[in-house]
Amino acid sequence: MLRISVYQISGNIPPSLGTCTNLKLLSLLDNNFAGSIPMEIGNLSKLQILYLGRNNLIVGGNKISGKFPEDPCNRPTMLEILDLGDNKFQGEIPPSLFQCHALQILNISSNEFRGT
Repeated sequence: MLRISVYQISGNIPPSLGTCTNLKLLSLLDNNFAGSIPMEIGNLSKLQILYLGRNNLIVGGNKISGKFPEDPCNRPTMLEILDLGDNKFQGEIPPSLFQCHALQILNISSNEFRGT
């Protein structure tokens, strides 16, 4: 577990975090990290929980792959902007995505979704 939350750390997330392959939880919540999420985060094969919210990160364009979460709003969230465009998400867009009541801006374009 690595929690570096609410410290107002700025700069980029270090790609070297990708070498911490035994991490199950990584929380960088509520800092001032900026830029893109390093691709090396994908090396964390045991990672179960990832908190990156309340930073200044660019999420789109990282070629994140896999199935989109079935129920992205299964707990109360204040998420207002979700930009997951230009990735490689697959499958159908879950109808529950539209139950994110605080969500004002949603970009899921340029992925590999199927269905209506």
